Amino acid sequence: MLHSPASVSEPEFASYGALKQALGESLSQLNALVSASDQSGLGQRLAQIGEKLARDRFHLAVLGQFKRGKTTFINSLLGTDLLPTGIVPLTSIVTLVEYGSEPGATVHFRNHRSQVIALDEVAAYVTERDNPQNKKNVARVEATYPAAILRDGVILIDTPGIGSTYEHNTDVAYQFLPQVDAAIFVASVDPPLSQAEKDFLIAIREYAAKLFFVLNKIDYVSDTERRELLEFLHTVLATELGIVEPKIFPLSAKRALAAALHGGEDGGLPAFRATLDHFLLHEKGRVALTAATGAALRLAGEARFLLEVEKRALATPLEELEEKLVEFDRLRARAEQDHRDFQHLLKAEAQELMSVLDEELAALKTQEVPVLEAALHAFADSHPELKGRALAYPLQDELKRLLIDHFEGWRRAKEQRLDADFRALSGRFVEAANQIIARVVELSAALFNLPPVPLASVEGLSAESRLYYMVGEDPVLLSIEPIYFSSLLPGHFTRRFVMAAALKHVPIEAERNCGRLRYDFLTRIEQSVNRFAQQLAERLRLTVGSIRHAIEAGTVERAHSGEQAAARQAAIDDQLATLAAVDARLDAIRTQAATL
Repeated sequence: MLHSPASVSEPEFASYGALKQALGESLSQLNALVSASDQSGLGQRLAQIGEKLARDRFHLAVLGQFKRGKTTFINSLLGTDLLPTGIVPLTSIVTLVEYGSEPGATVHFRNHRSQVIALDEVAAYVTERDNPQNKKNVARVEATYPAAILRDGVILIDTPGIGSTYEHNTDVAYQFLPQVDAAIFVASVDPPLSQAEKDFLIAIREYAAKLFFVLNKIDYVSDTERRELLEFLHTVLATELGIVEPKIFPLSAKRALAAALHGGEDGGLPAFRATLDHFLLHEKGRVALTAATGAALRLAGEARFLLEVEKRALATPLEELEEKLVEFDRLRARAEQDHRDFQHLLKAEAQELMSVLDEELAALKTQEVPVLEAALHAFADSHPELKGRALAYPLQDELKRLLIDHFEGWRRAKEQRLDADFRALSGRFVEAANQIIARVVELSAALFNLPPVPLASVEGLSAESRLYYMVGEDPVLLSIEPIYFSSLLPGHFTRRFVMAAALKHVPIEAERNCGRLRYDFLTRIEQSVNRFAQQLAERLRLTVGSIRHAIEAGTVERAHSGEQAAARQAAIDDQLATLAAVDARLDAIRTQAATL
């Protein structure tokens, strides 16, 4: 016999962790109930909610230029000397640190092989000193540690610093940006902000929903110098980067770590931790809990409906029950045909979006190539003193800057339009998909004179960008041979060869980045469409299967003795009472989650 959960007290819900624990307990009670009722479809979806809640992964990346003290800062947040640090540019591989009861680490290689290692072996895989140019082909390292900051699904991420002599480190840092949920940007007093960091910040803001700013190494300067540096950094962030009222936390990660290990001055870390903890509790937690609780309540409603169907079936004459099963199978066949039609229409409309995109990309390339060529000419004319390699590399950098400026502006505008078109498309099909499922439920309810229940709806489409602009081949954009040969020629001939090589690459690079834009959008649309179609098919299968199972269960029990049917009716009444108590608990959790 299932027992109702205990009443919920206000103090139990005083924090995100308490709310999450209470929700997990409610999910376990609900799962026990549907298991006892053999509602396997609901059990699978409850398990998905529980797994997502348990693995509430939130990527909090620490980013910045090399030698700003990022790794020491992460160690100070963890309260231990976990990750390797040094006096030269050290970190070359992304390292993720998540909660684990026991410290440990796993190396993931690019060939999909993985290897468990001890924490003191991490340096052999993530540092430029022990793994130069990533000769070991490491994809990432995942470490575990029982730190309080990691307990609620936060994953701290140490990234290679940008701007060092190791260019691949900068590439790795940029490539990881699409996976960032929130970021801590670490600057320092030596100097406070470089042009490379400003460019990196612009890229970070495209992906991170929340951005924190830390000014590290304040123990190296006087109080007056610290105030001047904070004022300078605030001005740059506000005026040059358009960040409204940036809050900058001055601290010494080195002293904070020493305090955690040995006691002493806290290095200014507590002020930052208070702000970070508030964010993790009130913003991250609220969204995750509200979504999970809402999904659990909808599943509880479905469980109640299925129990009511079975209960009505137990009270229905056997001959009438068999007629209802035949009618239900007709409903199922009609719904499955609607689903097939739905899939064809969805893919056709998504393809229409891509056709429009192809036309616009072709127009973009035609429009931008002469503009880029003119801009390169103007750049070269403004630097008459440069020739040979001295001109080639700046031209390459200028072409990259121009491509990103021109194409990124177009991408943002197109993304907004495509998002609006996609929302309209997905909105129509979400409504149609839920109507298919709702029709099955409503007609099934009518068979037994039950009110229809709101179902866990099919979600809308989503697309996540993984776009990263590339310009030029490795090691340089321009052809090597003409540059070496040109060194033997007079200056005006050298410039002519270099300019010709640069201009030759303009349409090539425009084509390549148009292709990257197309691939990015196409991948996002296709993945979303496929995920959406699979979701609908699974929801339809589970809904139809669960309702038919409830009717069949009632039919089997009805065919047995009256005592057996009465015993099952009593068990259903007990389960319905348990559901009512779980509902009340979930409502309380959802109400308090909204106030976090």
